[in-house]
Amino acid sequence: MPASRFMRALPHYYAVELHNFNPNSIPQAAIFVAICEGYLGIAPHWDLWLHLFQADSFTRSLEKGVRQAVRAGGCMLQLRQGRSKLYVPAKLTSSNKGWHDGWFYLRNDDGGLPMYTGKVVTERPEF
Repeated sequence: MPASRFMRALPHYYAVELHNFNPNSIPQAAIFVAICEGYLGIAPHWDLWLHLFQADSFTRSLEKGVRQAVRAGGCMLQLRQGRSKLYVPAKLTSSNKGWHDGWFYLRNDDGGLPMYTGKVVTERPEF
């Protein structure tokens, strides 16, 4: 199934690959699209997305305060601080423990998504 135009825009804008998004980032984007198309009756509005959401990096804790960048899930899409009252409440998974062991990547036949290179997000995307 080809990814939507909005879903293809997210990795391009944040300069990441699809595997860099953590598990809750995908539902965040899908909920946003559903609200725009189903409730507001408009195509996903990019400026509204940027007003409500931000990208942040995720690192895992090793030992004694040492953090390590992760290949899969290193980019989190989340509501900006103080904007939750402007958005519908959405219950997302509170624990995705162990999901790294079972992630996979689908072929990108139409070339709409960035090519898989195994990129690791090492710093917070600045936008």
